[in-house]
Amino acid sequence: MPSHKKYQDVAPPANDAHQPRRTQEQRRSDAEARLLEAAQQIVAHKGWVGMTLGDVGIAAGYSRGLATHYFGSKPELLRALAAHIGENFKTMVSEAPNRGVGFHAVLEFIRIYFGRADDGWISTRALLILMAEGMTDGTEAGVNLAIYNKTVIGILEGYFEEAIMKKEVREDVDPAAAAVALLGTVRGVMLQSLLKNSEIDLAKVAAEVTSITIRAYSRRPQTWLALYAGRAHV
Repeated sequence: MPSHKKYQDVAPPANDAHQPRRTQEQRRSDAEARLLEAAQQIVAHKGWVGMTLGDVGIAAGYSRGLATHYFGSKPELLRALAAHIGENFKTMVSEAPNRGVGFHAVLEFIRIYFGRADDGWISTRALLILMAEGMTDGTEAGVNLAIYNKTVIGILEGYFEEAIMKKEVREDVDPAAAAVALLGTVRGVMLQSLLKNSEIDLAKVAAEVTSITIRAYSRRPQTWLALYAGRAHV
Protein backbone atom coordinates (compact mmCIF):
# COMPACT_ATOMS: atom_id res chain seq x y z
CA MET A 1 0.00 0.00 0.00
CA PRO A 2 1.50 3.40 -0.98
CA SER A 3 2.34 5.86 1.76
CA HIS A 4 0.15 8.92 2.13
CA LYS A 5 2.33 10.79 4.62
CA LYS A 6 3.01 13.50 2.06
CA TYR A 7 -0.61 14.63 2.25
CA GLN A 8 -1.15 14.17 5.99
CA ASP A 9 -0.73 17.74 7.16
CA VAL A 10 -4.36 17.55 8.21
CA ALA A 11 -3.93 16.34 11.80
CA PRO A 12 -5.73 13.15 12.88
CA PRO A 13 -8.85 13.55 15.03
CA ALA A 14 -7.98 14.69 18.56
CA ASN A 15 -8.68 12.48 21.56
CA ASP A 16 -11.89 13.96 22.90
CA ALA A 17 -12.06 11.97 26.13
CA HIS A 18 -11.92 15.15 28.20
CA GLN A 19 -13.77 17.38 25.74
CA PRO A 20 -17.49 18.27 25.84
CA ARG A 21 -19.51 15.69 23.94
CA ARG A 22 -20.24 16.90 20.43
CA THR A 23 -23.50 16.31 18.60
CA GLN A 24 -23.68 13.93 15.67
CA GLU A 25 -24.15 16.91 13.36
CA GLN A 26 -20.99 18.57 14.72
CA ARG A 27 -18.98 15.36 14.31
CA ARG A 28 -20.20 14.94 10.76
CA SER A 29 -19.45 18.57 9.90
CA ASP A 30 -15.94 18.31 11.35
CA ALA A 31 -15.26 15.06 9.51
CA GLU A 32 -16.49 16.46 6.19
CA ALA A 33 -14.30 19.54 6.61
CA ARG A 34 -11.25 17.37 7.34
CA LEU A 35 -11.96 15.14 4.36
CA LEU A 36 -12.29 18.15 2.06
CA GLU A 37 -9.04 19.65 3.35
CA ALA A 38 -7.29 16.31 2.74
CA ALA A 39 -8.78 16.11 -0.77
CA GLN A 40 -7.57 19.65 -1.46
CA GLN A 41 -4.04 18.69 -0.42
CA ILE A 42 -4.02 15.65 -2.69
CA VAL A 43 -5.45 17.52 -5.68
CA ALA A 44 -2.92 20.34 -5.21
CA HIS A 45 0.02 17.91 -5.14
CA LYS A 46 -0.90 15.30 -7.74
CA GLY A 47 -4.22 16.22 -9.36
CA TRP A 48 -7.56 14.51 -8.94
CA VAL A 49 -7.39 11.94 -11.74
CA GLY A 50 -5.41 9.40 -9.70
CA MET A 51 -7.07 10.28 -6.41
CA THR A 52 -9.36 7.74 -4.77
CA LEU A 53 -11.88 8.15 -1.96
CA GLY A 54 -9.73 5.75 0.05
CA ASP A 55 -6.74 8.08 -0.37
CA VAL A 56 -8.79 10.94 1.03
CA GLY A 57 -9.99 9.00 4.07
CA ILE A 58 -6.48 7.88 4.98
CA ALA A 59 -4.95 11.34 4.41
CA ALA A 60 -7.58 12.87 6.71
CA GLY A 61 -6.69 10.42 9.47
CA TYR A 62 -9.82 8.28 9.12
CA SER A 63 -10.68 4.93 7.58
CA ARG A 64 -10.50 4.33 3.85
CA GLY A 65 -14.28 4.08 3.65
CA LEU A 66 -15.31 7.29 5.41
CA ALA A 67 -15.12 9.53 2.34
CA THR A 68 -17.36 7.12 0.47
CA HIS A 69 -19.76 7.07 3.42
CA TYR A 70 -20.05 10.87 3.47
CA PHE A 71 -19.82 11.78 -0.22
CA GLY A 72 -20.92 8.59 -1.96
CA SER A 73 -18.75 8.96 -5.05
CA LYS A 74 -15.71 10.76 -6.39
CA PRO A 75 -17.81 13.14 -8.56
CA GLU A 76 -19.77 14.20 -5.48
CA LEU A 77 -16.57 14.71 -3.50
CA LEU A 78 -15.11 16.89 -6.26
CA ARG A 79 -18.28 18.95 -6.47
CA ALA A 80 -18.13 19.47 -2.71
CA LEU A 81 -14.43 20.36 -2.92
CA ALA A 82 -15.05 22.99 -5.59
CA ALA A 83 -17.77 24.53 -3.43
CA HIS A 84 -15.51 24.34 -0.35
CA ILE A 85 -12.65 26.20 -2.04
CA GLY A 86 -15.07 28.79 -3.37
CA GLU A 87 -16.71 29.44 -0.01
CA ASN A 88 -13.33 29.80 1.71
CA PHE A 89 -12.18 32.41 -0.79
CA LYS A 90 -15.45 34.36 -0.62
CA THR A 91 -15.21 34.41 3.17
CA MET A 92 -11.61 35.60 3.05
CA VAL A 93 -12.54 38.47 0.69
CA SER A 94 -15.64 39.52 2.63
CA GLU A 95 -13.84 39.48 6.00
CA ALA A 96 -10.63 41.17 4.86
CA PRO A 97 -9.75 44.28 6.90
CA ASN A 98 -9.65 47.62 5.08
CA ARG A 99 -11.54 46.19 2.11
CA GLY A 100 -13.56 49.35 1.68
CA VAL A 101 -16.13 49.85 -1.08
CA GLY A 102 -16.15 50.85 -4.71
CA PHE A 103 -12.76 51.19 -6.39
CA HIS A 104 -10.99 50.67 -3.07
CA ALA A 105 -12.56 47.21 -2.94
CA VAL A 106 -11.42 46.48 -6.50
CA LEU A 107 -7.83 47.36 -5.69
CA GLU A 108 -7.89 45.57 -2.33
CA PHE A 109 -9.09 42.45 -4.16
CA ILE A 110 -5.79 42.45 -6.05
CA ARG A 111 -3.80 42.78 -2.83
CA ILE A 112 -5.81 40.06 -1.12
CA TYR A 113 -5.49 37.68 -4.05
CA PHE A 114 -1.72 37.94 -4.24
CA GLY A 115 -1.15 38.29 -0.51
CA ARG A 116 -2.93 35.24 0.88
CA ALA A 117 -1.12 33.42 3.69
CA ASP A 118 -1.75 30.04 2.06
CA ASP A 119 1.24 27.80 2.75
CA GLY A 120 2.30 26.45 -0.63
CA TRP A 121 -0.71 28.11 -2.26
CA ILE A 122 -2.57 24.83 -1.74
CA SER A 123 -6.09 26.14 -2.31
CA THR A 124 -4.98 28.10 -5.38
CA ARG A 125 -3.18 25.10 -6.84
CA ALA A 126 -6.19 22.87 -6.23
CA LEU A 127 -8.59 25.41 -7.75
CA LEU A 128 -6.51 25.96 -10.89
CA ILE A 129 -6.15 22.22 -11.40
CA LEU A 130 -9.88 21.69 -10.99
CA MET A 131 -10.64 24.60 -13.35
CA ALA A 132 -8.33 23.17 -16.01
CA GLU A 133 -10.19 19.86 -15.80
CA GLY A 134 -13.49 21.75 -15.66
CA MET A 135 -13.10 22.72 -19.32
CA THR A 136 -13.42 19.10 -20.44
CA ASP A 137 -16.75 17.48 -21.27
CA GLY A 138 -18.51 15.66 -18.45
CA THR A 139 -16.07 16.73 -15.76
CA GLU A 140 -17.06 15.98 -12.18
CA ALA A 141 -16.47 19.46 -10.76
CA GLY A 142 -17.36 21.61 -13.76
CA VAL A 143 -20.84 22.72 -12.69
CA ASN A 144 -19.77 23.82 -9.21
CA LEU A 145 -16.71 25.58 -10.58
CA ALA A 146 -18.88 27.51 -13.04
CA ILE A 147 -21.18 28.57 -10.21
CA TYR A 148 -18.22 29.64 -8.07
CA ASN A 149 -16.66 31.53 -10.97
CA LYS A 150 -19.88 33.44 -11.62
CA THR A 151 -20.06 34.30 -7.92
CA VAL A 152 -16.56 35.80 -7.85
CA ILE A 153 -17.24 37.71 -11.07
CA GLY A 154 -20.44 38.99 -9.48
CA ILE A 155 -18.54 40.23 -6.43
CA LEU A 156 -16.06 42.14 -8.58
CA GLU A 157 -18.83 43.41 -10.83
CA GLY A 158 -20.56 44.84 -7.76
CA TYR A 159 -17.37 46.62 -6.75
CA PHE A 160 -17.08 48.20 -10.20
CA GLU A 161 -20.75 49.23 -10.16
CA GLU A 162 -20.24 50.93 -6.79
CA ALA A 163 -17.12 52.65 -8.12
CA ILE A 164 -19.03 54.00 -11.12
CA MET A 165 -21.84 55.30 -8.88
CA LYS A 166 -19.22 56.95 -6.64
CA LYS A 167 -17.68 58.53 -9.77
CA GLU A 168 -14.37 56.80 -9.06
CA VAL A 169 -14.49 54.81 -12.31
CA ARG A 170 -15.45 56.04 -15.78
CA GLU A 171 -19.11 55.66 -16.75
CA ASP A 172 -18.22 53.93 -20.04
CA VAL A 173 -16.65 50.97 -18.19
CA ASP A 174 -18.66 47.74 -18.43
CA PRO A 175 -18.61 46.32 -14.86
CA ALA A 176 -19.11 42.69 -15.94
CA ALA A 177 -16.40 42.84 -18.61
CA ALA A 178 -14.00 44.61 -16.25
CA ALA A 179 -14.62 41.95 -13.59
CA VAL A 180 -13.87 39.10 -16.00
CA ALA A 181 -10.73 40.85 -17.26
CA LEU A 182 -9.36 41.46 -13.76
CA LEU A 183 -10.13 37.96 -12.50
CA GLY A 184 -8.51 36.48 -15.60
CA THR A 185 -5.42 38.61 -15.04
CA VAL A 186 -4.80 37.59 -11.43
CA ARG A 187 -5.50 33.92 -12.12
CA GLY A 188 -3.24 33.98 -15.16
CA VAL A 189 -0.42 35.42 -13.08
CA MET A 190 -0.85 32.74 -10.43
CA LEU A 191 -0.93 29.98 -13.04
CA GLN A 192 2.47 31.15 -14.27
CA SER A 193 3.81 31.72 -10.77
CA LEU A 194 2.97 28.21 -9.58
CA LEU A 195 4.92 26.55 -12.36
CA LYS A 196 8.18 25.11 -11.10
CA ASN A 197 11.16 27.47 -11.36
CA SER A 198 8.96 30.35 -12.50
CA GLU A 199 10.84 32.91 -10.34
CA ILE A 200 8.02 35.45 -10.63
CA ASP A 201 8.14 38.32 -8.14
CA LEU A 202 4.51 38.49 -6.99
CA ALA A 203 5.05 41.73 -5.09
CA LYS A 204 6.14 43.53 -8.25
CA VAL A 205 3.40 41.92 -10.33
CA ALA A 206 0.75 42.88 -7.75
CA ALA A 207 1.91 46.50 -7.92
CA GLU A 208 1.89 46.39 -11.73
CA VAL A 209 -1.62 44.89 -11.91
CA THR A 210 -2.81 47.58 -9.50
CA SER A 211 -1.24 50.30 -11.63
CA ILE A 212 -2.73 48.87 -14.84
CA THR A 213 -6.19 48.62 -13.25
CA ILE A 214 -6.04 52.22 -12.03
CA ARG A 215 -4.92 53.54 -15.42
CA ALA A 216 -7.53 51.47 -17.27
CA TYR A 217 -10.62 52.38 -15.23
CA SER A 218 -10.13 55.30 -12.84
CA ARG A 219 -11.47 58.79 -13.50
CA ARG A 220 -8.49 60.25 -11.58
CA PRO A 221 -5.55 57.94 -12.28
CA GLN A 222 -2.85 60.12 -10.75
CA THR A 223 -4.75 60.48 -7.47
CA TRP A 224 -5.28 56.72 -7.17
CA LEU A 225 -1.72 55.92 -8.23
CA ALA A 226 -0.39 58.22 -5.51
CA LEU A 227 -2.76 56.73 -2.95
CA TYR A 228 -1.87 53.11 -3.75
CA ALA A 229 1.85 53.55 -4.43
CA GLY A 230 3.48 50.60 -2.68
CA ARG A 231 0.27 49.40 -0.99
CA ALA A 232 -0.29 46.50 -3.40
CA HIS A 233 2.93 44.75 -2.44
CA VAL A 234 2.31 41.35 -0.88
